Amino acid sequence: MIKQYSITLTKNTVEKFSSHWGYQLYGILMELVDTQFAESLHSQGITPISQSITSVYTQNKGIWSITIFGEQAIENFSKVIDPIEKFYMKNHDTEFYVQKKDIEFFKDEDDFMKSIKSDDAINKYKIKFITPTTIKSGGDYMLFPSIEQIIRSLIIKWNNYSEKYVIEDEDAIKFLIDGLKIVSYNLKSQYYHMKSTKIPAYIGEITIMSKLPQPMKELLLLVLRFAKYSGIGVKTTLGMGKIEVEI
Repeated sequence: MIKQYSITLTKNTVEKFSSHWGYQLYGILMELVDTQFAESLHSQGITPISQSITSVYTQNKGIWSITIFGEQAIENFSKVIDPIEKFYMKNHDTEFYVQKKDIEFFKDEDDFMKSIKSDDAINKYKIKFITPTTIKSGGDYMLFPSIEQIIRSLIIKWNNYSEKYVIEDEDAIKFLIDGLKIVSYNLKSQYYHMKSTKIPAYIGEITIMSKLPQPMKELLLLVLRFAKYSGIGVKTTLGMGKIEVEI
């Protein structure tokens, strides 16, 4: 199961919505959910949620995106998200008001895969990094994404969710990576702030070109489509790694 909330927020201050607030918003969610459930997530190292906050630049509004994976997590988080009409962020002395909630739901993996539309003629894909994004490699945070890092990060996130369609054929993964190339980019570095920690990251966009045969292109579309819900890279639970893909 996948359930995504897109929650339109306003607030009682003129300060622009910041993607860095994703860290505090996750803390607010964890304060609201059942204590036993929250403790089970931390003790097992499970992160069945991806969430972020983005600004609507033309208005004093923001979009809080929350994606929940799995029946148990959906049940527990929905109990506290559905009734929310307003909440307070102590760190910024700001009250937020819910204007509307849009919900997208997939009952299982097959339901999700039906939503993927394939076009044989399309060979270019633009990936927009909406909130600060980074992928960890060799213990370091990367300041520029490589095709291999992007694809492997997305495959890991898909495999963490999937039970029926796990991608584990290393030859196929390598073939997928070798058939893609970054052909343009417009990125800038941006730190993501969490308490006293600053994580080096980037925002912006890249365009990738595919030379893949159709069956492999469908695999690419699967992980790119899933990225809308999972995010990419590290700390997607805490507000990092939100992306959009233009096909």
